[in-house]
Amino acid sequence: MTGPMFTNDAWEFMPSQAPWTAPYIFTDPVGQHDADAYYWGYNFSSCNASATTTYGSGSSLVAPTFQAGFNLNQPKVALPTNQFSQEWAVLDGLGTGSQEGSAAPTSAQLHAGLPAANIPGLSDIHGAAYPSSGAATGVFFPSSSSAAVCKAHATPCMAGGGFYVEGNANVLLKPSGSSAQVYQITQGSTVTTITIDPVANTTVITSGATTETLNGIPENLITGQPSAMVYVDGSVTSLTGPGEGQGAIQDNAMITITAKGDVTATGDVLYKTEPVTYTQSQVIAGSSPACCVGLPMDSLIPSRENMTQVLGIFTATGNFNLNTTQHDNNIQVDGSIATISAGGCGAFYDTGGYINTFNNVGGQIQNCIVGANISTENIWFDRRFTAIPGFAPPWFPSTAIKQGGPSPDNVTTSVYRVQWLNTSSM
Repeated sequence: MTGPMFTNDAWEFMPSQAPWTAPYIFTDPVGQHDADAYYWGYNFSSCNASATTTYGSGSSLVAPTFQAGFNLNQPKVALPTNQFSQEWAVLDGLGTGSQEGSAAPTSAQLHAGLPAANIPGLSDIHGAAYPSSGAATGVFFPSSSSAAVCKAHATPCMAGGGFYVEGNANVLLKPSGSSAQVYQITQGSTVTTITIDPVANTTVITSGATTETLNGIPENLITGQPSAMVYVDGSVTSLTGPGEGQGAIQDNAMITITAKGDVTATGDVLYKTEPVTYTQSQVIAGSSPACCVGLPMDSLIPSRENMTQVLGIFTATGNFNLNTTQHDNNIQVDGSIATISAGGCGAFYDTGGYINTFNNVGGQIQNCIVGANISTENIWFDRRFTAIPGFAPPWFPSTAIKQGGPSPDNVTTSVYRVQWLNTSSM
């Protein structure tokens, strides 16, 4: 586990026992609120509270490696709030609520937009507006043939920040060529393919025999960067890339997938070019003198330090599920993953059964922790989140913890994407 980690309750650790034989290795500060951690005996024969960093002996020896310390008695840190409206971000590219006046758009606003602010409503590929009474299914997006809306873009143009998917959907991500990002959205027998190409400056939507080409691409008007929000007003029943071990996120593509319900990853979702190393220390050999090894930028691969590819996976009320049938039951999901459900659990589940290895290049924010049948988990923290000011998936909730001892004055929060564990962790 690389990157800072924290829980508002207590960590739980277990001894090595088949099939879980890998040790715990934490490269960055680990903290918790409680005064004691919990150490399980062999075969879960006992559970012991202790303020030590190791416990037990023989087959029940539990000895995590804390390379940057284990901080107990830390003040609780509030869960991150969702400071954006991902639904509004689809419409206006802002999602801040500053001009909308509501946390989420109504069906009437999805239908008509905000004409006084030159914000168009949503329509589907056939030009049918989002129904003012609501819809059961479909892929909708803000587009316009108005020069006042399109401004520098020729008409018809793409407006707003992305796409609104009504109902449950499967989402497949894949790069195309050297610059385009493809989103394949499947609902029943209907397949909608979206190709966003920042070089060509076009957004192409295809479904069946119908194709619509729009000038311009989705943008985050807060940062001024090309970005895409895919909001699913339901559950993402399958999130995957084009195939095992194949890149899914185009270089420099900035994407957030948001679901009202659960998000279930069924296959690898990988960056086409990984931004950080897979080494335990994450430090690139020879990248800095001995005095400075371990600085955050050391993990960023030379020539990739300015790459902006980033994926956010977010559900405000649901869970993040793993359900893989890939070779050897392995799966890797890159990006920052957040489940911050205040009314429910908001956890990571392995709904498909035993997983041999789960890798994540990014970070994890969770409201609660549940048991998972995973033999090995590796988290390679994306240190761009702390090394590059303001770097984040678009319209993504976040928090960060800085630790320096038991005093409340030594714990502060700021806006970054880090691993967040709110209740007992194991």
